[in-house]
Amino acid sequence: MQAIARALEIAPKTGNHLAIKTSSGYAFKSIQENITRWERSEWCTGAGKPVQDQALLRYVEALLRSRSGTAAVEFVPARGNHGRACARGLARMGVKLPLPVDRDWDACRLALEADGLPPRTQGKNEDSEA
Repeated sequence: MQAIARALEIAPKTGNHLAIKTSSGYAFKSIQENITRWERSEWCTGAGKPVQDQALLRYVEALLRSRSGTAAVEFVPARGNHGRACARGLARMGVKLPLPVDRDWDACRLALEADGLPPRTQGKNEDSEA
């Protein structure tokens, strides 16, 4: 999920379409299906427990809304995908970098909202075609 947030932060916010591909079923379903339900349930799971990574998920959702173009998070299988092999290579390089500082995801989201973020649409992330 942090990689998706980082991709949204560094991608130009032009009118161009942005496709973020992930092999994480958790990340894909969280963004495409669960965020709206969690918002309605005040960020609690069906079992009544707080949603894990709530602050990060809310920040990713705000980043998606902040784009002037369309953005889609797409699920791709982990095996048999050329892009996956490239991502693995980047991950191997990334493990050699210093650990990132824990970020205050709520503060990041609030800063976006202070810049005049468009309102949240109901239902699935409607910027997505996936």
